[in-house]
Amino acid sequence: MAHRCRLWSIPVESSDSQRFTVVLVHRLEHGATSADLAHTTTQIWRGIDAALSPIIGRRGVDALFRRSVHVAMQRHGWLAQIHSDALELPDLANLATTLEQQPADKAASGSGALIDTFHSLLIGLIGASLTERLFRSVWAIVSANQPPQDTSA
Repeated sequence: MAHRCRLWSIPVESSDSQRFTVVLVHRLEHGATSADLAHTTTQIWRGIDAALSPIIGRRGVDALFRRSVHVAMQRHGWLAQIHSDALELPDLANLATTLEQQPADKAASGSGALIDTFHSLLIGLIGASLTERLFRSVWAIVSANQPPQDTSA
């Protein structure tokens, strides 16, 4: 039986990076603006940083983030606006600003691609099992920081 997150009804068995993409798409379908998606995206990246920095180090997280931006911008060219050799994960203002400047559907798509790329690169480095465990802890951090959804509709 699938365990469901208390805030978002997304099965825990789904790939952990896919859960974040599903959240972005769900928010988009419910009228989220680019600014809303930028806020959610920065929360996800802060969760990733909090979960992974103690294990692979801040510089490791930064390097994976930069590489993820480079790879994801091949399909989402506008992500080039945030690409920089000096880009560091804790400084997400540039990412948020770039997402806010995009139409909401592009912001959701590009953000999802960036997270999925990071997830894939991490699997290549440390394996699928450990990556999924680490992303579950990211999910816990991010979901704890989300306001409860209105289910009265």
